[in-house]
This record gives sequence, C-alpha cells and structure tokens, in this order.
Amino acid sequence: MNKKIISANVIINKRFSMKKMMDIYLSAKNFNGTVYLLNNHKIVDISSLSKIVSFLLMVQPHTKLKIIVEGIEVQNQLDKVKEICTEEIGDLIISKERQVHLYQTIQL
Repeated sequence: MNKKIISANVIINKRFSMKKMMDIYLSAKNFNGTVYLLNNHKIVDISSLSKIVSFLLMVQPHTKLKIIVEGIEVQNQLDKVKEICTEEIGDLIISKERQVHLYQTIQL
C-alpha cells in the first residue's frame, strides 16, 4: 500500500478563532496519517492542540498557509482541513499531489 502526500495552499484573510483551531485539531483525531501546517518557515503537526494553538496564533492575516497531508487515504482529510481553513477566513489558491512509496523519504 502506498502512502501519499498532498498539499494545498490557502491565503488566510483574518486570524483563526479558537473554534476554528479546535475544529482543525479534531479533524486529525480520526485520521490515520499526519497533517502538517506550514507558515513562514515554521511547521506544526496538528495532532497536538497546544502546538496548533501556538502556531495559529502566530499566523498573520493575508499570508499563505500550506496544508500538508501524509497517509494512505489523504484527499478527504485535505478537503476537511481546507474547508475549515477557508470557511470565512481564507481563499484556496493551489492544490498539489505526490505519491510516495513506503520506502521513500521526502524532505518537507
């Protein structure tokens, strides 16, 4: 079975509310894989609530946020996180996909 890594970039138009941060965190709880957020050369795994809150508090309005999803069935998870991030606070700008075999490594 092959792992996939897909990503999407969104422009964040205003700051994240605590509800949005919690929604992003909860979306990772049932996902069998890893989701990262990247902004301004900083990256965070969204499975840690304290880390995601600290990270998202530092995201400035009108900046790009990259969502990176790694796992087996990644498209649904990417769609969930994109929807949370773009609903009322951002705009989707780019989407990419790359298939990665289990024995490959990729530098983020």
